[in-house]
Amino acid sequence: MKSGLASVLEILSKAEQARLEGRRNVVALLPLDPASIVARVLVDEQTAFAQQPLRVLLENVASVVQGHVIERSITDWPFENFWDNPKEPRHSKLLGYFLDPLKDRRCGSFLLKELLAIIAPGEDLPVEGCRVELPERRRIDLLIVRTCGDERDFAAVIENKVNSAPHQKDQLRRYVEIVHQEHPGIPLDRIFAFYLPRTDDPNADRILIEDKRKVEEFSEPNCPDCHPRWIQISFKRHMQDWLRKVLDEWPHALSVEMRENLTHYRNLIRYLINKHMELDMNTKILAQLEQAGDAALPTWADVVAVKQSAEALQPCVESVLRGKLLLAIFDGLPPEDAWLCLDNDHSRRVNVNSPYDQCFLEDMNVCLHADDRVAVCFGAGPTTVWLGYMKIGDPTGQNVEEMVLQETSAWQQVDSGDEWYKYRWWHEIYCDKYVENLAPKIIGQLTDMRNSLAARLQAIKSMP
Repeated sequence: MKSGLASVLEILSKAEQARLEGRRNVVALLPLDPASIVARVLVDEQTAFAQQPLRVLLENVASVVQGHVIERSITDWPFENFWDNPKEPRHSKLLGYFLDPLKDRRCGSFLLKELLAIIAPGEDLPVEGCRVELPERRRIDLLIVRTCGDERDFAAVIENKVNSAPHQKDQLRRYVEIVHQEHPGIPLDRIFAFYLPRTDDPNADRILIEDKRKVEEFSEPNCPDCHPRWIQISFKRHMQDWLRKVLDEWPHALSVEMRENLTHYRNLIRYLINKHMELDMNTKILAQLEQAGDAALPTWADVVAVKQSAEALQPCVESVLRGKLLLAIFDGLPPEDAWLCLDNDHSRRVNVNSPYDQCFLEDMNVCLHADDRVAVCFGAGPTTVWLGYMKIGDPTGQNVEEMVLQETSAWQQVDSGDEWYKYRWWHEIYCDKYVENLAPKIIGQLTDMRNSLAARLQAIKSMP
């Protein structure tokens, strides 16, 4: 981790130096070996990046950030602007509404059944005869109980910590005792105490650990080996798994409106989890700053310089990844039938063999000849990638467009243009194995597209 980040910091040093000197071509700096003489010449030893304490601090901060994968979404906006501290009783009431099979919401027991299967796998907890209670007078957040008078009866207490409130002494132990007193027909080993925080916190405090012990040791003289179950679940793992499963497998006969409500609820849970993880990340970063001390604390100008250089570096690294991808695809196609061209000038073929070339900062296509009038192409640019059928030569004559239309009949988001018969586009997500994951798929797809279209066109030519 540290050696990799050190290389990035060297690159950021060069990017910052280039920015200060008016050199905008950051791409040219990327292939430099950080240990080279050129690198040492480019880096001013007095700049913020060159200071060893700051480098160590940034490496430590980067380690913290790497451990907190926070994915933001456009759906975060209403919660960031209109949702203050979530009230546990209100949240529990909403969750109880979703789960209660007796509520008139046209979902039956589907939601409750799927949740029980996820939070208590292997227990075979039935949903027939269950009811969901919100016994606020006993301060229990959520209670799922079945009292049908048979051996399958059970009770599940859920302690909702969505707002990260501190756990009170003997909290679940008291709730288990209340449930046992009110429902004496339910055996102790059929009472489940679920502790539900936002995330799986491996550093449980002493009060929580002690409460867990007391729950699991609770018993009666007539059945000393029967004990309640204490189970920790989380919104991040179990509740998101539940929402993902029910939304993916939503039966057509159930309420569409309720599915929309659950979609909004999932967005809320994602927002709360991200908020929790961001707070945890920032707390750890503050600890790193405190440990580094004032001597290593960066100035505001240092922070701005890092941010500006990283922002300049990102599109250039993305350009290099696109270059590597397009060149890998190009190298995997028949050389006599493949070529590269800029998207703003299809008539001019580009001869380039380095992914660090500045041409990959622009929209670029890799093309595969299918016919004298059409090429199949994959293209990539700063904002999107695309796949389609490009016009080449003289498109008049036989109805090529009709053949392409048949080839793309199953496509979604299909567009056309002056230089395209048809194409479809999507937003690309970069990753460390971007080229390895995508290049073989695109090579295969272009080859299949070319062969299928060529066969159609040949069939027309062969017709009398």
